[in-house]
Amino acid sequence: MKTPLYEEHVALGARMVDFSGWTMPLLYLPAGGQGRGIIQEHVHTRECASIFDTCHMGIFEISGTAAESDLEYLVTQSVSSLKPGACSYGYLLAENGGVIDDL
Repeated sequence: MKTPLYEEHVALGARMVDFSGWTMPLLYLPAGGQGRGIIQEHVHTRECASIFDTCHMGIFEISGTAAESDLEYLVTQSVSSLKPGACSYGYLLAENGGVIDDL
């Protein structure tokens, strides 16, 4: 499957790969195919800005009286401090403390 940003990724020189059935950018290459590399992309994101295509990610709705406390237990970010409509980045951890996925 392709996200709505697929054509833009290709036009910008992305090396596209399969990610769970989605064609997603792995990294971006300048004209001629010589990569700037992941480190340069990371620095650019930290010092300037980058756009992340999140169209392939799932959405979960958790409700009920224990929803907030359950989420506080499951994820590394503080859920109780979020205002309605806000988001936060963190991890879903395995029982051994390893990362299952980022959220």
